Amino acid sequence: MPPSPHSAAFRSLRDRIIKLDDQERARLARLLGAIGAPQGRLGKLRDILRAVAALDDQDLERLTSWFAQHVNLWGQLPRDAARDLPGYAYGDERRR
Repeated sequence: MPPSPHSAAFRSLRDRIIKLDDQERARLARLLGAIGAPQGRLGKLRDILRAVAALDDQDLERLTSWFAQHVNLWGQLPRDAARDLPGYAYGDERRR
């Protein structure tokens, strides 16, 4: 069975990605996977990407700032070693 054709929405997004400069495209490649570091199937991340798409511009900036402050390269949420306070980064369910 031949693969289904790409949707118009997919083609439109692909064309927007192609128009990005190399630096912007590299950032996106690190997020979604690149030739040298494929990410595989999305699984549970599919819902996260849909939720990200629903954010307004200010919340998108807040999200990237939150990641820069609270999530390391391995996806962990390290605690402040000096104080070990949960803070807003960990949400109510992780508080002691």
